Amino acid sequence: MQQWNYLFASISAADVDRASGILWSLGTVGIEELDSKAGRRSIRAYFSPAENIHVLRNKFAADCHQCGIRYYGLSLKQQEEMDWLKNWREQLAPFPVGAKFYVIPDGSKRIPTQTGRFPLYLEPGMAFGTGSHETTQLCLESLESELVPGSLCFDIGTGTGILAVAAAKLRARRVVACDLDPLAIQIAKANGSKNRCASRITWVLGEAKEVGKRKCDLLVANLTFEIIQQELFDFENRLKKGATMILSGLLKNQADEIEKLFHETALTAKARKDKGEWSCLVCTSLMG
Repeated sequence: MQQWNYLFASISAADVDRASGILWSLGTVGIEELDSKAGRRSIRAYFSPAENIHVLRNKFAADCHQCGIRYYGLSLKQQEEMDWLKNWREQLAPFPVGAKFYVIPDGSKRIPTQTGRFPLYLEPGMAFGTGSHETTQLCLESLESELVPGSLCFDIGTGTGILAVAAAKLRARRVVACDLDPLAIQIAKANGSKNRCASRITWVLGEAKEVGKRKCDLLVANLTFEIIQQELFDFENRLKKGATMILSGLLKNQADEIEKLFHETALTAKARKDKGEWSCLVCTSLMG
């Protein structure tokens, strides 16, 4: 059974959103909030075993200090993968996202009662994208309004594959989904099979460049600010003329910075959605 590292911190309830934002920017694959004393919340932030958890701890502490976030305890621990999955299944009941989706944890005992929605059956493993985080929900909502049936779609940094599966259920002709993490690709493939749409999804281990020279009608990337900032021009080159790009994984101030970069490209802003501390940008390519 694989062991996963996690940071355990006790933080003021008022600072949980900001602290979570720091942890997502550091590459956490999942955050669990726990009940704690009055005015405080305990959080667990899980990281891949390949990450140097001690470096991450020091970076988190430094970022908290810089942002004025006070923590009352910070420790490093390990947990077996199946313990995390068991807790996730027990705590998260099926829930709706947007107007068209219903996320159903694998093994959930509740039967969905909402009709007219696409079910998204999901086993998270330790990959990012359970559907409960604001950035994933913002991407799902944007896919609902932007994806045209018959489109070729790219999902960059697919994680659990939830966005690729959603695109397939919205009748994309073909979805190409990539991720650098071999475990994420394994988990995403399994989720594609659970949702009976694996035949329309191509899973690629590697960076966006590994999908080849094809250009797409829609590209969705739910990543970190640093990666989007670095790869924006490459993403733009993968779009057909008039194609749509959906970008999330961005805090509100980070989204402002990415919008400024649009002026250096042939991208034009189309929409912006905010949820909590997070933002999702939708833009269109004027070139192809």
